[in-house]
Amino acid sequence: MPEPPTRRLDWGGNPEPDLFERRDDSKGWDRASIRFRSHPLHPFPRVTQADFIVPSAADRMRLLGDAAVFGACLALLSFFPLWVVDVLANGRLVNWVWGTMLVVGLVGAVFLYVYASSKSDAEYLESL
Repeated sequence: MPEPPTRRLDWGGNPEPDLFERRDDSKGWDRASIRFRSHPLHPFPRVTQADFIVPSAADRMRLLGDAAVFGACLALLSFFPLWVVDVLANGRLVNWVWGTMLVVGLVGAVFLYVYASSKSDAEYLESL
């Protein structure tokens, strides 16, 4: 069995040229996914605090779209716990699962839209 690689790819610099050479064992410890831990040309995005700010109400259509996406994400996140409850109830709650997902998504979208549009521009800038 081959030994695990001892070198590490430096994210800040260029990889060593021999890292890209083809190895004999493509399924062992020396495969590219383990050597690189990720594709070097696609770095992880840097998520900052600014990515979590409630959208501004200056553009109402964009706010409506953001609220719709937020509601859809909430509905999808509520699916798994509701599905577990449905499985434990022997499948008798199928219609309740879809109805509850719809209600969670709509309530989340309406809440975000009302919350973001109720703030004036001065209040919004103060909260940043």
